[in-house]
Amino acid sequence: MSSSTPDITLYTNHGCPWAQRAHIALAALGLPFKEVIIDLDTPREAWYLKINPRGLVPTLIYDTETICESGIVAHFLADLQPSLPAPLSSGPLLSSPSNTPAGALHRARVAFFADAYFSKVHASSFALLKAADEAERDKLGGEMVGLIRKELEGLVGKYVKEGGFFDGREGIGMAEVLLAPFLLRFYAFARADGPHALFPADFPDRMARECPAFDGWAKRVMAQETIRGSWDEESVVRKMAERVEGMRAKV
Repeated sequence: MSSSTPDITLYTNHGCPWAQRAHIALAALGLPFKEVIIDLDTPREAWYLKINPRGLVPTLIYDTETICESGIVAHFLADLQPSLPAPLSSGPLLSSPSNTPAGALHRARVAFFADAYFSKVHASSFALLKAADEAERDKLGGEMVGLIRKELEGLVGKYVKEGGFFDGREGIGMAEVLLAPFLLRFYAFARADGPHALFPADFPDRMARECPAFDGWAKRVMAQETIRGSWDEESVVRKMAERVEGMRAKV
């Protein structure tokens, strides 16, 4: 592999939250890359299945190496950061190296935080999207806020300093890379109205009232340019509303 700026190609789709993780990590590191858009609404073409037999995004080509799965891609890019040429290696680290106790503990905290979201909270957002009517939406929205309060509010209160990011970081780190695409979506779904209404309209107010530490952290994360640069809210909300409408029509 080259010791200079690496040759990177990202196979992606701008509507996919998992692929957005790779965009965020690349933006945070300032790494240039070539982009190939994969249509997720049609069967994958044979040429792409040769690159990634699973047919998923993201797929990252680093020089001649192929790296698949969003969490693996994000962690690879973070681990790559210290070896990059200046000035790419001089910014705040996305993740602490694991060769010290402090670094190993940091990585354990991030892993547990991400696991708490994906194992305890994430599924509730899918149930909410499938709600049959406004009453069920309100009920499930309240349950999701309750899960965030139970599983994540205390962790943010413990590991996020006021005005900062997870585990004492001054800028985004791996926790933000892994969760930001999903934060963007469920806050955006709450802002949508009319035929695109997906979450209860009072979801943001309930979050601010019942989960103030998590809500404040989430809003700081979503305001970062490295996060928003790969985000098309109008398109994502519209496509999700169309998908949900199609699911409801089949019931």
